[in-house]
Amino acid sequence: LWIIWKQGAISIKIKIYGKYFQFINCHLAPHQDNADKRNETLLKILHSLACKFSSTEVILLGDMNYRLEISNEDYKKFLKKHE
Repeated sequence: LWIIWKQGAISIKIKIYGKYFQFINCHLAPHQDNADKRNETLLKILHSLACKFSSTEVILLGDMNYRLEISNEDYKKFLKKHE
């Protein structure tokens, strides 16, 4: 069992029946205009935590704060088109 904290994220790595699982939980910057900052932070987190171990499985959790800007009307049209 390993627990690591780095740059707005916490990671735990556990071994279950001979297989490693690494869970990373993070909270990225909010607001639509911070997408570049979120991407940069997420890459740093993954590089410093997920790449640090040779984990079999990496599960990323948390509040990523990514948003899609779409109107309710366009969303309904999309759903109808793809029924």
